[in-house]
Order: sequence, then structure tokens, then C-alpha cells
Amino acid sequence: MDAQEAKNALDQISVTKDEVARRWKAPKGYYALLGFALWLDIVAIVLPFPWGIVAVVVSISIIIATVGWYARIAGMWAFADLRGKGSWIFWTMVAVAIAGFVGAVLVDSVKVAAILGGIVFVTWSALGPIWDRAAQPVGA
Repeated sequence: MDAQEAKNALDQISVTKDEVARRWKAPKGYYALLGFALWLDIVAIVLPFPWGIVAVVVSISIIIATVGWYARIAGMWAFADLRGKGSWIFWTMVAVAIAGFVGAVLVDSVKVAAILGGIVFVTWSALGPIWDRAAQPVGA
């Protein structure tokens, strides 16, 4: 490999890193929509039939549309290392969501479920973008 080929290879690596960094972050509002879908699921636990089923169907539709939106915007699927840098943020989000679901089941009150779901919504909306930045690949 001559000097020009080496320079071209290094330039291509730099372009690739820039492209990955540009596409890595989730679209603005992505985690808020996922948080809203979780809120709907938590409230659905205590809603009477058929409203609980309707809420779950709407929630699943929101999740599918939101994840599809992410894939179209980013042009890729990015799965962060759930044990790496910043993983505590993701696990905090998961723990809050699980606590919201368990609390809704145990208390069986629409008001309490709405409050717990609201806490999950705020947690996902606030911590999601922070986790995105923390999980960004080194050098990207």
C-alpha cells in the first residue's frame, strides 16, 4: 500500500465515523413517544374491558411506528451495549417502567396508574436522550 492509498483509507474511516455520529442519535421526541406508549400500557392495566385492550393496541401501534421512524431517520438499527458506558441510565429507565407496571397491578386504581405512568413518561423523556449520548460509539 502506498502513501496515497493509506491516506484515502484513513479519509474513508473519518467519513464513516462522521456518518455514524450523525445518524446515531434517536430523532427528537423518540423517547417521549416511547414513554407515552408505556404510560398507556400502565393505565391499560387498570382500565375496564374493552378500554384496556384499546389502550394496549394503540400503545403497540405507537411503539411500532416510533421504532420504524427511528430506523428510517437513522438508516440503521443501533443497539447500545447494555453493559457499557452509560448503561446504568438504560437500566434506570427499565427499573422505573417495571415499578410503574407492578405498582399499577398492586394498587388497581386509574389515578395511581396515571401518576405512575406519568413518572415513567417523564423518566423516559428525560433520560432517553442522555442515554443516547452516553451510548454513542467512541470516536463517533
